[in-house]
Amino acid sequence: MSDSIDERPATHESTTEPHKPEPLWWETEIAARTAYALGMGGQENIERQHQRGQLTARERVDKFVDEDTWREVGMFTGKGEYDVEHRLTSVTPANVIVGTGRVDGREVALCAEDFTVRGGSSESTSPDKWQYIERFALQYRIPMVRLIETAGGSINILKQSGATKIPGYSNGAPPTNLGTIPVVAIALGAAAGFGAVRVVRSHFSVMVAGSSYVFAGGPAVVKPGVGQEIDKEELGGASVHAR
Repeated sequence: MSDSIDERPATHESTTEPHKPEPLWWETEIAARTAYALGMGGQENIERQHQRGQLTARERVDKFVDEDTWREVGMFTGKGEYDVEHRLTSVTPANVIVGTGRVDGREVALCAEDFTVRGGSSESTSPDKWQYIERFALQYRIPMVRLIETAGGSINILKQSGATKIPGYSNGAPPTNLGTIPVVAIALGAAAGFGAVRVVRSHFSVMVAGSSYVFAGGPAVVKPGVGQEIDKEELGGASVHAR
């Protein structure tokens, strides 16, 4: 019996990776803007937040809502810097994060202030973001939750703009919310200025003993104003508000 010969050509599996097309310009820019948003106020400020024993705004959101239910709105909001050819070079993200998610299966609207960007200053963000989510909660009749940590307004920015946001800020959290939907506010650090207003203008407010403070102005404002030295806890700590 003669040996048979297979005359079919040998096949070899290719070891080269399939060619991947270059990303389109808008895909590259979206990826860059996403990275800027997730980077918040930068690694140094994030580390400082952790050293103070605090979570970042995004970490708080992740822990607060049910897994895989968070839907962010306005993630790319911020102040962009461009080169002479109008290419994006950097972004300072808005210091408020808003969206919807589920808590124990129930849909809620959520607003979290990012202290890593200029101390959560209300002058450093886009008020349209938290105004939008407050109105969204009202329109769709879902609970509104505020995770608050802000040093209050920025005098320097107000000087630059030459005007305040008052009385326009009064439209930020419609008073009708309180008569229509549940509103919860959680002070997770300093809640100064308008942040204090947003804490107390709720049905249910929570403070963290020893690390959250609610006041119109902090000790640095009180001393030159009335000549009194007082610490944060005495001025607006949980022990003051829980009396």
